[in-house]
Amino acid sequence: MPEKKRPFCIEVLTPEGSVCTAEAVSATFPASDGRVGVLAGHMPMVALLGAGAMEIQRTDGQEVSLYVSGGFAQFRENAFTILAEEAIPIEKIDAEEAWEDIERARKLPMDTEAAIARRERAIMAAQSKFKLAQKRRQGMKMPGASLE
Repeated sequence: MPEKKRPFCIEVLTPEGSVCTAEAVSATFPASDGRVGVLAGHMPMVALLGAGAMEIQRTDGQEVSLYVSGGFAQFRENAFTILAEEAIPIEKIDAEEAWEDIERARKLPMDTEAAIARRERAIMAAQSKFKLAQKRRQGMKMPGASLE
């Protein structure tokens, strides 16, 4: 008999409010130094968010896919919280808007080392968002479910 996966609480928040709250059995997200996966009982952690796809496997079997960038992830006492500068359901990403984000990022100043690093992060985040929009647009299977 297959072992039942243990659930944990997950919440994805932005400055505008809650984007997703669910009971989940697994989640993967882009950390600044690579992809990270969590399951119930994961050791406590805090991670700096990168930019890219976040996948959530809910307890009802539905998958939720979000684009997240900037911020922090914390797992503690079977609660997983993402505090993101930006979090959007992948199916709601507009490719043209994402392309405009790339163009705006390319125009950012490069007068100091900090400004150059900020510009590079902005370009990488915008490119990641654009690639996800393109995959969805081309009809590639992108998991996604209602966030309700």
